[in-house]
Amino acid sequence: MKRGIVGEEPLRVDSDQSVLTLFVHNIADRLHWKGLWQVFDRHGVVVDVFIPCRRSRAGRRFGFVRMASKEDVDRVIERLNGFWLYGTRVSVSLAIRGANKVSPTHRRSRSTATRGGMDHQVGSRESVNGEHGEEYRRVDGMEDVLKREVLTTCAVAWCKGSLRGMELLADLKREGFTDFSMMRISGATYLLMFTNEEDMRDLISRPAIKQWFTKIEGWKPGVQIGSRSVWLSVVGIPIHLWSEDTFCNIAQVWGSLIRVENATVEPQSFEHARFLIETSCVDRIEETLKFFWGEESYRIRI
Repeated sequence: MKRGIVGEEPLRVDSDQSVLTLFVHNIADRLHWKGLWQVFDRHGVVVDVFIPCRRSRAGRRFGFVRMASKEDVDRVIERLNGFWLYGTRVSVSLAIRGANKVSPTHRRSRSTATRGGMDHQVGSRESVNGEHGEEYRRVDGMEDVLKREVLTTCAVAWCKGSLRGMELLADLKREGFTDFSMMRISGATYLLMFTNEEDMRDLISRPAIKQWFTKIEGWKPGVQIGSRSVWLSVVGIPIHLWSEDTFCNIAQVWGSLIRVENATVEPQSFEHARFLIETSCVDRIEETLKFFWGEESYRIRI
């Protein structure tokens, strides 16, 4: 997602440091996130930088800069709040929401969080029993305030059929839906990203959108995706049964067929077939199946 870019080599932050987020307002139109990084990096250790596409209510650009320590944050606010950058005077302040959240791009081993007024290990060995008696190890999620800002203007859409992402985007733009970008979440579920919430609500409300999606709604924390896309590699399919109908039948054991790899459609060998499926199965798929054709049976390896 180009609207949320961090450095190519993420900085490693020691587990005894807090990553604090700064809110930067009134950023010049020609200032790229890399330029903002360079300016702030002169006054402290920058963890990552983010500038959303949308603007503030006053029509001005804003962004977020994560710093590695409170000392760096204090120094940056003292030196850069009110500083002129490319002809505009920026304001720099501590972000109110999620100021003490830890960036998920930086691994923190056995860090602590607060829940119900008590400190506990985020990666602890505390066990939680599932509804069917399974035992899981508890891990607490930490909100990414930068992504949360962008997600307020995004929609989640469940696609009909087996259209690829680029084909779907092209179809939508031919029909006049142009003011957004799109990326796959998982399986046939997509994230539609807009510059403002009004455009997102407008697209969702249009009846024509239903020809591509079984469901579309504004993003919210509790949205359930429920499926993922997985490539299957299948060994042992007889040559005379090497067909899309066969691949579809195999895919239906775990879900539904999305598409078949080109090298499988026009094979140079019949050693293995590869195709993409959508499935709600969360475990690795690795099985041997008994495969039937009339009275004949074959063993195939997934």
